[in-house]
Amino acid sequence: MATCIRKIASEEFGLSEGNRREVKDTWWWNEDVQKAIKEKKDCYKRLHHDKCADNIEKYRIAKKKSAKRAVSRARGQAYDDLYQRLDTKQGEKDIFRMAKIRERETRDVNQVKCIKDEANQLLVKNEEIKNRWKEYFNKLFNGGNESSTIELDEPFDDNNRGFVRRIQEYEVKEALKRMKIGKAMGPDGIPIEVWRCLGDIAIVWLTKLFNNIFRTNRMSDELRRNEVTRDIQGDIPWCMFFADDVVLIEKSRSGVSQKLELWRQTLEAKGFRLSRSKTEYMKCDFSAMGYEDGDVSLDGQVVPKKDTFRYLGSMLQKEGDIDEDGSHRIKAGWLKWRQAAGVLCDPRVPHKLKGKFYRTTIRPAMLYGAECWPTKRRHVQQLSVAEMRMLRWICGHTRRDRVRNDDIRERVGAASIEEKLMQHRLRWFGHIQRRPEEALVHIGIIRRPENVKRGRGRPTLMWTEAVKKDLKEWNIDKELAVDRKGWKCAIHVPEP
Repeated sequence: MATCIRKIASEEFGLSEGNRREVKDTWWWNEDVQKAIKEKKDCYKRLHHDKCADNIEKYRIAKKKSAKRAVSRARGQAYDDLYQRLDTKQGEKDIFRMAKIRERETRDVNQVKCIKDEANQLLVKNEEIKNRWKEYFNKLFNGGNESSTIELDEPFDDNNRGFVRRIQEYEVKEALKRMKIGKAMGPDGIPIEVWRCLGDIAIVWLTKLFNNIFRTNRMSDELRRNEVTRDIQGDIPWCMFFADDVVLIEKSRSGVSQKLELWRQTLEAKGFRLSRSKTEYMKCDFSAMGYEDGDVSLDGQVVPKKDTFRYLGSMLQKEGDIDEDGSHRIKAGWLKWRQAAGVLCDPRVPHKLKGKFYRTTIRPAMLYGAECWPTKRRHVQQLSVAEMRMLRWICGHTRRDRVRNDDIRERVGAASIEEKLMQHRLRWFGHIQRRPEEALVHIGIIRRPENVKRGRGRPTLMWTEAVKKDLKEWNIDKELAVDRKGWKCAIHVPEP
């Protein structure tokens, strides 16, 4: 039955290579456009059979005058209605749809399907790509793996054996109802929508199939592979199923080398491989403890040393400073701004709506991880300059126009990023204060060591000192942090 379904489907609908088709902008389509396009297609069919002068003229009029004018009128009217709807409460969500559509239109390439083989040659054909992945995983999991095979005992004994009744049709029907549509297909190439459309015929056939598998203890290769891959037949995951970034922390070089070697031996014993080219180490200099000299090695190979390290979206520096992290956050904010430039630079979109878009998409990207920043004056200045450049660009002004920053913020309805940064930091401080002393959030706080002679120059600014400065500037008692609602009201920064 599965073979017949695949055969008929390929004959009726054809086979797709998996390339994502271009999504056309047709949300403004109406009946007038439908009628004009149908008339143009009819003229083209008549022209295809008889290329006389009369048919050529009719097709030219239908294409260049009727169809194009109908499309232009419909699109213009739809955009006029859209811009008028943006001023209402119900139309505020439309700006996010507009930004997504316009950002998609600016992409040069939507999908790239290629891979390199062992000889560094580019493969673009589907069969060659599949064979390359097959060779790679075969070598990864089967080649060079000297781990011993463990013989498992019989998992069932006489006490666990019992009668299992036959699968009923209503059980198969309920299982089909609980399955979600629009999911990735298994190795059989048949989506769940097909079995639902077949109705009772599919339920009867599937019930017989499952009972036959129970009776004979035999399963087809397609179902077996489908069972193995069923966990990845869902939506795009929020995180990877395996971690490719691991951080090992030790107080000495020898301890780091021992941990790396332990990881390497454990992973390679199970068929995995610890990348030599991507493994790096960083020595932190913000502690008063001494360090031993030497290199960190992995399987006899020296691991390269770095002064900065990116992990989970944050940039770590060996001195414990946040210069690189602040610059990285500003770049991330500009990246989001450029992706939405089609909406933010549109003069017909209201300024308040642009400000809402900025507050919900761009500013969070700039303040990601800022709760733990011990910011200095230059860090705040860099963020403020970047924010004001964005807001002035949104309003269509430059510094030469001599428009005050407060007026720009009033137009778009955005508070100062400096105040929002302090709000984020105090919010995290309140969360820490409400947690018990043995909680992990207290362990991660770096404090100034006691009974240690301070070196020359100004000491490094600590996070706790930045929090004390914020509390003093806003005249807030830290004991208020125990009351969650009261603390939230005290640190709230309203938008203008």
